[in-house]
Amino acid sequence: EMMVAPLQFTSLVLLLLCLVRATAVQPTVSADNDANLQIIVGENKNVSIAANALLLNDMDLAATLAAHDATISSLQSTLAAQQAQINALTELVLAQAQVLQELPNSLNSKLRGLYSLFPEASCFVSSVTVSGLYYIRLPNASSTRVYCQVNGTSASSKWLQFQRNTEPTTNFTRGWAAYSEGFGTPTSDNINGQSYWLGLETLSQLTRNGTWRLRIDIQDQTNNLTLSSIYNRFMIGPASSNYTFYATNVTGTAGDPLFYHNNMSFSTFDRDNDRAPDFNCAALFETGWWFNACLLTNPNGKFSSSSCSSTYGLSTVWCGAALQTQAMNLTQEVYTWSYPNQTTPLCLTGSINNTQHCLYKPFKFWMYVSPGVA
Repeated sequence: EMMVAPLQFTSLVLLLLCLVRATAVQPTVSADNDANLQIIVGENKNVSIAANALLLNDMDLAATLAAHDATISSLQSTLAAQQAQINALTELVLAQAQVLQELPNSLNSKLRGLYSLFPEASCFVSSVTVSGLYYIRLPNASSTRVYCQVNGTSASSKWLQFQRNTEPTTNFTRGWAAYSEGFGTPTSDNINGQSYWLGLETLSQLTRNGTWRLRIDIQDQTNNLTLSSIYNRFMIGPASSNYTFYATNVTGTAGDPLFYHNNMSFSTFDRDNDRAPDFNCAALFETGWWFNACLLTNPNGKFSSSSCSSTYGLSTVWCGAALQTQAMNLTQEVYTWSYPNQTTPLCLTGSINNTQHCLYKPFKFWMYVSPGVA
């Protein structure tokens, strides 16, 4: 029993020590918990602050979006109003376009009325008393400027010039459109003025109604030989016929220089209407004309002041008579046109003395129309 008591005492002491230690540790644990709690509370406050900030930011964004929505709605309203204005302007433009489309007919009608008040818009009226440039009216009520030659007071003594080939500055090597519309500018100087071509469409419109005459004047460059012939029936067909050439009943000193080209369609390098089977005459001779297969005369040929090639197949310049110094009675002498063969030049043979003038020097050409006797 004496041994037990010390052990019990020792155990008791140990128990007390443990209690004392436990009591001593407890305040430390509580302090740690308090610190952790304070940290958590602080973090919660920070989270709350951040959440409040996010909420305020969301409120600002919502207000901004609402403002943007209001702006978009306003812009959409403005756009709708502008679209309505555009639609109204489009309808106005379409209406004006319709008016403009109908304007030519209205103007043409008014021009016809004006032309009836001013009949001098022609070469062949009494008010045209001197040769020069005049505006003429066409059957479609359009107008164009031409050279009118006046040889007397009657309409039959006045001539409208539609072709002049007297100098080399005007290029006659042109396509179908140019020959249809015309090119060059007529001038009041009929001898030395610029060459030009009035236009197939204008010629067709002028001659398709009524009776018309054609005059062709031919002169060598030294003015020693001058010839002229008149066809008392002349017409140029419509575009659908390729502006077919009709000329009959000829009188004059130049004979019948165009007989080989009668009833021929017009040809250009880009519109081959000739009767040559293997090539385009217009491309070969570098001009537009009423070619057969190919030509006897070519007033639209290239103009040159020098001598020409005497080979028919190679000549790109249409030339006329040689220089002649002998006197001629041009009221009686009538010339005929021929190629003796295709390796010799074009020749003119006089009816009185049988003198032959062959191709050495270029000719100048003038072509005119005038009203004929029905």
